[in-house]
Amino acid sequence: MTKKIIILICIFTLMLSSVALSNNYRIFIDNKEIKNISITNKSNIIYVSIYDLFKNLNYKIDWNSKTKEIILLSNSSKITFKINSNIVFIDKKQVKISTKPTIINQRSYLNILDLSNIIAYNAFIDKKNNKIYINRKVASISRSNSSKNSSIDAKQNTQNTVNQIQNNLTSINYSFANSTFQLKASLVKQGNYKVYKLEKPTRIVLDIYDTNDILLNNNIKIDHNGIKSIRHAINKDKDGKIFTRIVVDVYDDMALVNSFKAVFEGNNINLFINLNQLSSSSKSIDTNIDDETTVEKNVYNIEGFSVEKGNLFEKIIINCSSDSVATINEIANSNYIVLRIKDALFKTLTQAVYDYNDEYIDFIGINQNYEQKITEFIISKKSNYFVLDKTSFGYQLILTNNLPIIRPLDQSKLLVDNALVSSVICDVYYSKIIFKSTNDIIISNAVYSLNEYITTIEKVYDKGVYNATIYLKPDVVAQKTINQNNIVITFNKKQNKKFVIYLDPGHGGKDPGAIYKKIINGKTVATYNEKDFNLDISLRLKQELLKLGYEVYMTREDDRYIDLYERTDMANKKNADLFISIHNNAHDSDKVSGTMVLYKNSSNTNLVIDNKQFANIVLNEIINYTLMQNKGIIERPNLAVLRTSNMSAVLVEVAYGTNQNDLDKLLSDDFKNNVAKAIATAVEKIFINRK
Repeated sequence: MTKKIIILICIFTLMLSSVALSNNYRIFIDNKEIKNISITNKSNIIYVSIYDLFKNLNYKIDWNSKTKEIILLSNSSKITFKINSNIVFIDKKQVKISTKPTIINQRSYLNILDLSNIIAYNAFIDKKNNKIYINRKVASISRSNSSKNSSIDAKQNTQNTVNQIQNNLTSINYSFANSTFQLKASLVKQGNYKVYKLEKPTRIVLDIYDTNDILLNNNIKIDHNGIKSIRHAINKDKDGKIFTRIVVDVYDDMALVNSFKAVFEGNNINLFINLNQLSSSSKSIDTNIDDETTVEKNVYNIEGFSVEKGNLFEKIIINCSSDSVATINEIANSNYIVLRIKDALFKTLTQAVYDYNDEYIDFIGINQNYEQKITEFIISKKSNYFVLDKTSFGYQLILTNNLPIIRPLDQSKLLVDNALVSSVICDVYYSKIIFKSTNDIIISNAVYSLNEYITTIEKVYDKGVYNATIYLKPDVVAQKTINQNNIVITFNKKQNKKFVIYLDPGHGGKDPGAIYKKIINGKTVATYNEKDFNLDISLRLKQELLKLGYEVYMTREDDRYIDLYERTDMANKKNADLFISIHNNAHDSDKVSGTMVLYKNSSNTNLVIDNKQFANIVLNEIINYTLMQNKGIIERPNLAVLRTSNMSAVLVEVAYGTNQNDLDKLLSDDFKNNVAKAIATAVEKIFINRK
């Protein structure tokens, strides 16, 4: 028996003794590298020595030879592991981990990714750089004088959120290329992100969702070319979800942000910020130089060119003077494109043909006309799509078969290939255009120069879908035209003409309209009048239309009775452009629900819009905004308010108050706001070419 005990003690000593790191992984605890922790890889699982790890975390360690248990003691808890069991005891609480602790070469090991389920640390494996990061979980910070229990709950919620994080920010690098600042954020894997601009002071913000920031030096001073600093930290959104925020601070008195964009390259997010440097307004005078003197350009300004491969695209990058002018043409019925750069010749050119024979390029031929000072790149391409961009270093030509490219068609139009985007939405209410694709979306640099119409461009990758949103100036409207191959977005300026909209909240005063009952457990608990819902929605709609610049009138703005013929008489006397009557519906069956729009066909050719088309647009927008059941448009020529109106007119039956689900929606402010926004959007679409 004594002999067996001695053997067990020897085995345990071997199991718990510290040995040197036996593989290429480097391990960091709270950003400090620890070199005496044994790590091993078995069946693609990274295991860490229990003894080595917890010794570095200041735990006392004991071994029970009978039960084959490892006991870890700290000031606040007791943790018990059992070899070949995936149940861990934390004090008296049982926690299930994904992988059973095991013995490898007479040492006890734990799956490193199980650590976050056991103690207040997270573990991240950066396989690309062979690094393991172990960091304390983020504790929540209470911003109010909440009770002790509330603070504990908040902390637990934060830790639960951190446990779910699967990504990690591993490094931040930056560089300058003339007027372009580039930041590279390296991640363990690709993740969802959003980039946007904030003012006063100017800063570009990159939010990377479900990603932990484990880096030191949260404030990187730069003070160069208008960039002040880079700040980064962990944040929480309103739902308590963790994300990493990177902020690039810009000196407002030294530079203006001309454009910015973020793109994925492998597991890196590249943020490009194009800056216009601000200079003094005073003029430097040299009396030895005549104002009319011209200096001949240095045409030998092409330093060289290179070809770079990206994910689903390839770039030809030409380093030349920013003063050079380039044009590109596709030779009909061939795979050739010709890029001509004026006032640009190679300083040295070693060969005339470069063979590539890859997915996108067969070869590139170079021809130089020294008399006309023109360099031609003749490219034999295999790609279906291409776009030429002017950059701070010269030009880049992007070739792709699979990625949608948004590029200018002229000074007031955008072009995107129809086959490569899943949807394009022109949101006239919020003045933005939304492009969606399953592949990354390339935005030509030239798009950013359309600042007469565009304010900001934002790219977001979310749940496998790439979204590019172009925000428009308030006085700009965008219209989409689709043909067989392309989608064309046309920008137009709104005119100052105010169109007149007349709103008619149905019923009122002594006429309550339909009576609706709220029923719970078979009992009527409340009663509502249709007239009140009609007025509520109409008042909300009025505010939405006023914000969009329309002249708006109402047949009633309080609870009063108005004769049917008096309603349209008021609108006719104002020469209104549109008449919209707001009602709600009723039915004998409480199962019937949904939205319908009524109209009357008219032979009047002076109407702003055909009544049937008017009804269709209004109904479609309400369905889009509210997801109500579509009950269709119905011709009702005998309705007084439709029959006696001189202008385009519809009657909207928003919902069935006799259906309990519809009634609940009518009692919801969000629903009524969405109905108002939907009808306002429909009005904007009607006038998009007239404003």
